[in-house]
Amino acid sequence: MDLGVRTTKIADGQEAVFRHERAEEHRKVKTWNHPRLWCILVCPVILITVLLTCSVNALWWSSLDRGLHRLEIAATTVLEKFNKSSLEIVTDLVNQLQHTSAQEAVKRIAVYTNLPEVVVDLNVEDFASLPQLESERVDTVLKTLWKQTTQLFPDVGCVFYADASGLYVGYERLPKDFLAKRNVTGKYVFGAEFRASDRAPLPVCAYCPPVAELRPGQKTYYFVDHEGKYGEAYERHDYDPRQRPWYRKAAAAKGAMTWMDIYNHSSGNSMGTSAQRAIMLGSQVLGVAAGDFTVNLLSAFMQKITSSFEYEEGFIVDVGSGLMVASSMGMSHVARPVHTNDTGGLVRYHWNQVPDPFKLVQAPMREHYWRSMCHSEMCPKRVALSRPQMAACCSPSLVD
Repeated sequence: MDLGVRTTKIADGQEAVFRHERAEEHRKVKTWNHPRLWCILVCPVILITVLLTCSVNALWWSSLDRGLHRLEIAATTVLEKFNKSSLEIVTDLVNQLQHTSAQEAVKRIAVYTNLPEVVVDLNVEDFASLPQLESERVDTVLKTLWKQTTQLFPDVGCVFYADASGLYVGYERLPKDFLAKRNVTGKYVFGAEFRASDRAPLPVCAYCPPVAELRPGQKTYYFVDHEGKYGEAYERHDYDPRQRPWYRKAAAAKGAMTWMDIYNHSSGNSMGTSAQRAIMLGSQVLGVAAGDFTVNLLSAFMQKITSSFEYEEGFIVDVGSGLMVASSMGMSHVARPVHTNDTGGLVRYHWNQVPDPFKLVQAPMREHYWRSMCHSEMCPKRVALSRPQMAACCSPSLVD
């Protein structure tokens, strides 16, 4: 019995022990789940995590903002450099285009101003063996000059011939304003000049003016029809070609080519410069063949070749005197009438007196440009014309 009790008691004790162990386990579980303990243990971790996260986020945003700012500055710099580079490229292309255009223009001017020499050389050769009969000789010369003026060399303003007997014949393309003043616009385009030789009788030929319109020792100025024949006379005055400067200069040169400075034509309706050469027979001067370009035609030619650019102007200046020879802006920028009633011929402007309606070039800039054009061989837009001494230039009108 005692053993049984003991056994029972031991069993009871074990049960108590078991109950105590279960209570302890339960107590431990309740301790770990206590809110205060969780606050003490977890909150610092959460706080530290939040702080670290905020710090990292703040650093990241700051770094991103600085990166974006640097990127914006870099992009702006690249864009500015690109725009500057693009502008420089475009400007360079425009300058090269203008440079090429100007060089081409002055080359064409050089060719143009050489045309009178070509005409003169041809006529010296052709007129060296003219028919002996006066009427045939005059008719042959007039036919040749008419064909050259209208077909072969339409850019040459005037082609003429004179001989030792006093004969003078020539054709010219008349200025439009002159035709308008005479109220013959649309009716006539060309005019002719005729002075019979000192020999008698007066010549009668198909291209000669009527004998009734001729006066001994006088030059007759008249309009011609589409065939180059007499239309109507508009002026006469005393004239001896052998006393004219161009004839005497050619005769003194004994067959060499010579050029005259710009002068008023004897008709008073235009200005021009002529190339002339004597026709020789041994040491004897048989006559003089000449051709010229008028200021009107040369200015019109300048306007034509510089029309590619809106703000480009072409002009020709006498290197020695600084006087204007031609301008793409028209005759009004080259010369003006001596008198307000358009009598007495024309007088040329000096380069610094040229009227400038667009106010393109102020005096100091024009002075600088003139000196660079006429005194610097490095100027790419300048060409020296040896017949006569001129400088041709095509340039932007300095508006920018």
